Amino acid sequence: MDKPTMLTYIYSEQAKMLSILDQYPLNIDKALNKMPKDVNKILVLATGSSYNAALSSKYYFEKITNIQMEIQEPYNYSHYEKIDKHIDAVIGISQSGQSTATIEALKKVKQDHPVFSIGVTSLPKTEISEETDTILDILIGREHVGYVTLGFTATVLNMMLLAIRIAAVNHVITSEQELHEIQDLKKLALNIDNVINKTESFIKQHIDSLTKATQFTSIAYGPSVGTCSEMATKFSEVVRVPSQGFELEAFMHGPYLEVNKDHYIFSLKPTHKKVYMKKSYL
Repeated sequence: MDKPTMLTYIYSEQAKMLSILDQYPLNIDKALNKMPKDVNKILVLATGSSYNAALSSKYYFEKITNIQMEIQEPYNYSHYEKIDKHIDAVIGISQSGQSTATIEALKKVKQDHPVFSIGVTSLPKTEISEETDTILDILIGREHVGYVTLGFTATVLNMMLLAIRIAAVNHVITSEQELHEIQDLKKLALNIDNVINKTESFIKQHIDSLTKATQFTSIAYGPSVGTCSEMATKFSEVVRVPSQGFELEAFMHGPYLEVNKDHYIFSLKPTHKKVYMKKSYL
């Protein structure tokens, strides 16, 4: 690939996600090798886009597996948090496989009490593999750009696939339900190019107002909060204009007072549109 850009990786997302799905469940089974079946609570250690990806998959993961997921920033966890003895497994997410804070936090947990650990990364033969029992390769390789996009989507998908497989192996869902979930994910993946095209059309239509904006904010609730957080991360990295992502209730408790005529707000509406409209006074 010659001089890839962020768009290069964005345009590759549909094909990459379908490829990841085609390798289910073999790739996931490697990561789950020897994982105990009586896991009730999983700790996820991640920062930046990896944290946002974990947040995006959290409620799906918990719902389908009946396993509680706790997500923590690794540096803060290592230096300030008390380790919960009820943690049965820990997942460290680092796309580069070299996040010092995540690796140190993994060490702290495993030194406190023995837990099964999985490293989630795009580069399996890196430092994180030395501190975890298994590795979940998100199957995208290295992104040769400063600000990753493909890795975020791939991490969300792989965390969801991990949840589906755990639920199937533990007989929380049937084989028919497992197949149904995978088929639904394939339908979503097949729509990625369409979403990209619609997004580019939106940008072209509103380019004047977008380039004049002095601040960007996205608001949502539930599973979409992770997307809001990633929006804030990517806009800050690339657009270089103050950008924030808020859960809806949090936005209504103060931050809404920042709104002005040059402030662009993205409202992420989940399936339950009527509920959302009522809560946001739209």
